[in-house]
Amino acid sequence: MSEPDIDLKGKEDLLTWLEEGLKNLVEGDPVSAAIIAINSKEEVMTGYYKADSRTKALFAHFLNGDALLDVVLDHIEDVKDALDELEEDGEEEVSK
Repeated sequence: MSEPDIDLKGKEDLLTWLEEGLKNLVEGDPVSAAIIAINSKEEVMTGYYKADSRTKALFAHFLNGDALLDVVLDHIEDVKDALDELEEDGEEEVSK
């Protein structure tokens, strides 16, 4: 394999992540794969290996699930606070 003709300086974190991810991917014996990235111009780049429309939809489903979980976890304290306020309001209503 020849050296790439791209500048990889300053991209060590990305390269390490890719290396670890590729090792895990290959160990999992994939039949299909996807790579998704956003560049500095906020352009989305995608690449697929043996992915038909059904497989891409399955990838999208899992990405949406991951995103939803991240949103919930990012705002879990706000949700807890809101639930506590509702509980307190309910107790006030009962005591009236």
